[in-house]
This record gives sequence, structure tokens and C-alpha cells, in this order.
Amino acid sequence: MARTKGALSKRTVAQITKAGSTGDMPLDYMLRVMRDDTQDKTRRDDMAKAAAPYLHAKLSSVEMKAEIETTYVARIPEPIATTESWADKHVPEGAKH
Repeated sequence: MARTKGALSKRTVAQITKAGSTGDMPLDYMLRVMRDDTQDKTRRDDMAKAAAPYLHAKLSSVEMKAEIETTYVARIPEPIATTESWADKHVPEGAKH
């Protein structure tokens, strides 16, 4: 019978069990050093960095594709017959020649 995709094989489970029964697993060791206040801060930081991938998922970038629809409203002035009639509507009284 085939194992489920992503499941550990019997051999891998046996190796993990054997390693755990003989002492600390690597992750246990890293976490113990990381939490030990008597250790050098740099070493503790290095252990935290080494243990992080086993405990926290790595963030990945995701490309977003979106279509944005924008509506514009344009004000179109009414047609003006002559420049004089336009000036009468838009030019201030003191500025007319």
C-alpha cells in the first residue's frame, strides 16, 4: 500500500525515533541553547536563526494581478458661436479690451 504524499516513510520514522531515544534532537538542542541566558548573545541569535525554519513558515512574495476600472466624468462646454460671446461669459468685466 502506498503512503500518502508528504507522509514520512517507516524508515524515516524509525531513524527519528532512534535519534530521539539516544538524546536531544538537533531542534531541541538549538532551542535549549537559544533559551540559555548564560550563553553568548551572538550564539543564541545564531541558534534562533537555525531553528526558525523548523518552527515558522517562510513568507513568500505573491504577485497580484488586478484590473482596475475607473470612471471619468468630463464636462464639455456648450458650443459658443463667437469669441465675443465666449468672452462675455468667461472674461471679468475689468479685463475686457
